[in-house]
Amino acid sequence: MERSYTTSKAFQTWQYDSSGALFHYQFAPRQFFVEPISVWFSREGFLIACEVDAGAFWMGRRVTTGEMFHYLAKYYRWPTYG
Repeated sequence: MERSYTTSKAFQTWQYDSSGALFHYQFAPRQFFVEPISVWFSREGFLIACEVDAGAFWMGRRVTTGEMFHYLAKYYRWPTYG
């Protein structure tokens, strides 16, 4: 499930899993040169990954964006192809 909210200053999205737990939140300001912020949560509600200021983090450790999505795919058991 997804809920989004937009104003003239920002766009926000909350994504929930099938049990209703928040697993992803994104805040995207509508300003030039300001990067969006994305955060992902564990099933228990703890912050596990984020993208902020053009950097990616997994479990408090700086990683590449590709590595972060690789870890997220394994954690959430997203289908992989190839």
